[in-house]
Amino acid sequence: ALEETIAAYPPGQFGTFLTNHDQPRVATELGGDIGRARVAATILLTAPGAPFIYYGEEIGMMGTKPDERIRTPMAWDASEPAAGFSDAAPWQPLADGLAGANVAAQRDDPASLLAQYRDLVRVRAASPALRSPDALVLPSTEESVLVVVRRAEAETVLVLANVGDRPVSGAAIDLSVALPCGATVAGVEVLLGDADVTPPAGDLTAWVPVESLDAHESVVVRLTP
Repeated sequence: ALEETIAAYPPGQFGTFLTNHDQPRVATELGGDIGRARVAATILLTAPGAPFIYYGEEIGMMGTKPDERIRTPMAWDASEPAAGFSDAAPWQPLADGLAGANVAAQRDDPASLLAQYRDLVRVRAASPALRSPDALVLPSTEESVLVVVRRAEAETVLVLANVGDRPVSGAAIDLSVALPCGATVAGVEVLLGDADVTPPAGDLTAWVPVESLDAHESVVVRLTP
């Protein structure tokens, strides 16, 4: 889908989103799985285009049709009557799962979905490559691993995202097709994620950036020449 979008529109001139106010919330679509929600956030905020975040996605708010149930108050906390949104009594029940899906519960947790969104926004804002329209999707020897190379004039960033429900190991990519002829990679800098990334040993055609990726794990890496 990402390749089709890149091919269909002028470079960078499109909006990206996971869901909007007319669709079931992404946390509901993903079965309430925070791992899936985290990797979805990574794909959204490292892709080209202008990303849109529907309020509450960053904390995993749930909701499905009818429309009123996907437009419940933003959950700042789990308090009555309206989850910290106001002191007024809501005319609809609050969203399900508010005990964990609220800002107060996640604000100080570095492993929370909210922290993932904050980190991604910070990394994107500081990266010329992630804000550029240039993007190339590369094949991987592991089908569940999405690989995207983002480039700007002075920066190249590699995004790896395991969208599968099982760990993978030894996922190899041909990075040479994404770089100028004769280019090399001398070092790597992990911008987001906990994986240990190994620089290529000369050959870019069968590079294994990380030995393994857990289910729904992602990593964002700056490549240095």
